[in-house]
Amino acid sequence: MNLKEQGFRYLVCPDKRKSAWVHPLDLSAGHFQKYADWKDCTDMSHEEFEKYILGA
Repeated sequence: MNLKEQGFRYLVCPDKRKSAWVHPLDLSAGHFQKYADWKDCTDMSHEEFEKYILGA
């Protein structure tokens, strides 16, 4: 079972230099406020993710 199947979300920071797999319970409980403005890219297609990262 991969991280997405376990409920984790793939988040990318606003400057697009860092990313992290974070469990939604941690996000909803407020344990990781630093991720509040990060973009959830979990459900993006490869093309959408590439456009987001490259700024196209």
